[in-house]
Amino acid sequence: LAGDAEGLVIDPASSPARVILPRQLIERMLESVDETLAVKTLLVGERTDATPAAVVDALTRAPLWAAVGRSEEGAPLGLAEGRAEDGSRYLEVASHPLEIVAAARSDQPVPITAVQLSTALARDEKLTGIVVDPRGPGIRLSRAELAPLLALATAPGE
Repeated sequence: LAGDAEGLVIDPASSPARVILPRQLIERMLESVDETLAVKTLLVGERTDATPAAVVDALTRAPLWAAVGRSEEGAPLGLAEGRAEDGSRYLEVASHPLEIVAAARSDQPVPITAVQLSTALARDEKLTGIVVDPRGPGIRLSRAELAPLLALATAPGE
């Protein structure tokens, strides 16, 4: 970005699979990135028994995005949910807004704080947890694993 390039072409010889990233998109990507890449670093790293707790800890500090959309025309906006094969529900959150855009759904990325996420989970006890970066590499975290995050929830009306 220090130069005058209009953007970046990734794998230009692989038409039609090449990717063209305009300068404005790259600038917006960098504005939204967590400079420490705390969550993404944990997600791409080796998984151990300590990984879920480390991700939850990072979620309390790192910027997060939620996928927001309407379930049907005229319905109010809501946070995107996923459903597991057993029917359990979970919220989908992302470490960067492009994680949501890449899903190519009608949802829009919206910043969400750890307190807002915690409050959303606290208000609906039927939500079994969250999935961070569902398009991968991601992690599904249960309510029990999210206890430190859930402790941040604000009481209704605050």
